[in-house]
Parts: sequence; structure tokens; C-alpha cells
Amino acid sequence: NGQGGTQNGNIAVNIDTTPRDLVGAITVVSDANNDGIINNSEFAQNEAVVVQVALGDDAVVGSVINVNGTDYSVTDTDLSQGYITANIINTNQGTLNIVAQAIDAEGNVDKSTASISIDTIARDLLGEVVIVSDANGDGTLNASEIAADGTITVQVGLGSDVQVDDVITVNGIDHTVTDNDTTQGYIEVDVLTSGQGSFNIEASAVDSEGNVDSNTST
Repeated sequence: NGQGGTQNGNIAVNIDTTPRDLVGAITVVSDANNDGIINNSEFAQNEAVVVQVALGDDAVVGSVINVNGTDYSVTDTDLSQGYITANIINTNQGTLNIVAQAIDAEGNVDKSTASISIDTIARDLLGEVVIVSDANGDGTLNASEIAADGTITVQVGLGSDVQVDDVITVNGIDHTVTDNDTTQGYIEVDVLTSGQGSFNIEASAVDSEGNVDSNTST
């Protein structure tokens, strides 16, 4: 201290490295069938991936939860229902990593993560729809081109991703793809007409992720 004496001092510091319980489990609401994949119909419901982030016991009104870069301020309603709802705008295919985090008063980060696969593009299952019964190719079916039972014959081309046992639906009737179909590159089905006037042939197939490939001919 300048006079040869020694002066002792004590400094107290508080150590707090454990985050408060602010966020819990993440539920991907958009994954309606809970298969771990968001297909086109599931994404199209909201044009986003909708998730719920559970609130921890220490969350209060005004707590800020960040989900994939977007802040959500906890409301009375959120606190009452026990979660916040977040919309993640994502158009990229593949794995979507979801990160929810909140910072407590001491600066510690509470975090929760989840992941989901995004597959909103239908595989190439269908090709061109050809009306075989339109023998002269004039776009009109006359009496001689329609069978006695009122049916016409159509061919539906098969896409490059089609496999044996895939199901092609033509005007509401299912057709299971066979080895012979894949060899010739199309399925051939008889379709019942609906009287006079314009008549649509609608072919569709659903891939393993639930996306629909479709084609129409009139």
C-alpha cells in the first residue's frame, strides 16, 4: 500500500453456466402422416413447414424463441397452450434441420433440434396419354371408334422412374404396372365414355413420398 503493508481484498463472482428450461421438443406439424418426409401436398397446405416448439418450465410471456433465424415472442396464448407455432419457409429438397433456441437472462442458450426430409417433387411416373380409339387422330370419337359397351382404349406412357407394381390411376380405375408394361413403355386401358361432348382422360400416380404425377388428355 506504499507504506510496506499488505491489503487483502475479496471479489465475489456468480457462476451460472446452465441455461434455464426455455424450449422443449420440436413437433413437425406439416408431417401429417408422421413418415419423416414432407411431400408436395403437405407443404402446399401452408406453403411452409409448420412446427411447434414446446415451451420449457422457465419460459414466460415475452421470452424470445428463435426458430431457424426467426424470432417469436412468447404470448399469453403460447404459454397457455405450452408451445409456439413457427412457419419455416423452405423450398430446398433434402434434409431440413430445425433449430429452436432461446437465451436466458444470464446469456446461456437453451436449444432443441429436429430434422425432416423435404421431397415435394413427384418422380417421373407418367408420360403422354394417347387415345388409341381415335383412329384417324382428328380429336373426335365417332360411333365406329367407340366400343359397343361405351368404352375407348387409351395408352398412358410410363415415365423413367416407374417400376413394376406401381399403380397408375386412369379416370378412377387403378392399373398395376406389369413387366410387360415396362417393356413396352406404356399401359393400355379401356375407359368408359360419358356421353356426348368433351371427355377428359386423367391419369395419375403417387410416388413413394406421396407426391402425385399426373397427365390429362381431352
